[in-house]
This record gives sequence, C-alpha cells and structure tokens, in this order.
Amino acid sequence: MGPERPVYAVDLQPARLARVSARFPWTETIVASADAVPAIADATLDVVCSLMVLEHMPDEQAYLEEVHRLLRPAGIAYLTTVFKRRWAWYFRKREGESVLDTSHRREYTDLEAFTALLTEGERFRIVALERRQLWFPLLDPLLFRIARGYPRLMLRAALLRGLRAAKVPIPGYYCLECVLERRPRP
Repeated sequence: MGPERPVYAVDLQPARLARVSARFPWTETIVASADAVPAIADATLDVVCSLMVLEHMPDEQAYLEEVHRLLRPAGIAYLTTVFKRRWAWYFRKREGESVLDTSHRREYTDLEAFTALLTEGERFRIVALERRQLWFPLLDPLLFRIARGYPRLMLRAALLRGLRAAKVPIPGYYCLECVLERRPRP
C-alpha cells in the first residue's frame, strides 16, 4: 500500500465511506456508482473486490465494463452475487416473488447465462466460480427490532457476533463467488 499501490473504497453512501476511512486511514474513498468511477484511471488496479453489487446495478454490462477498465492486464476481479433456484423461498416479496433483498434489480437463476454474461466480449476469463449456500441468522429479526426501538443500545461486536451465530440455510439461495482475470481486448 502506498502511492504506487493505492487502495480505494467506492460506495454511493458517504457515511459508509467515512467508517471505512476511520478504520483504514490509508484507503482513498470515492463517492461514485460502481459502474462509473472516473476518479480511478484506466488499467491501474491489480485487484477489484466487489461483494454483492452486481445484482443492484441498473446496467450489468456497464458495471462489468467498468471493472474491466479499472483492471491492469491480467488483473483479478473477485465478485460475488446472489443466485437462486427457481423454487427458492424467502420472506421478502417483490411483485409476488421471493427475493432476498427488495433493492435487487435481479437475482440470477441460470448459471450458464451468468457465465456467458461474464465472458461476453472476451473481457474476462473465469478462473473460479463457486456456489455457496446462503444462511440466515435466526435472531436478526429480533435484533433489528430491538435496534429500532432502542437506537442508543450498543451491543459489543463480540456479543453481536455470538447472537448472530445461530443460522439456518435460506432455501434455494446461494452466493456465487467469481474470480475473473482481465483479458486484453482482441
């Protein structure tokens, strides 16, 4: 880390970036959408790490093009996103359909179509692609209700981790973990 190897955090929420700056002062924070980060020059990053962002993007192609633009040749992108089976069930609904998060613009259901999206235009080579079960912390509804009723009540991180440790699998929902290598344009 340093001027020759800067670390960036990109988010739409300045408050979230302020927390990043407080904890990791060497990180340069940028308020921007993940599909347009003009503050970072072309082909300057060795690694892009983007967790659960793709499903929120209005234009997934623009987002993937931006990741490609930011990476140096042979740079690596680690991306995660939501994958669900057609029969998946969750307690949140949007237009009568189960969704993990109502802010998702999409939840991927076809692995072949998803890999085609990633490799379209030969922008990336898939190094690894794994599907992992998503789990729900059983006490979260209670903890969130308590937090809303008592906003000043601060639980210690260790206690909160302990309370959130009991989990159950979310039926039909998975996390897709992708490691992609940037290819040069033909």
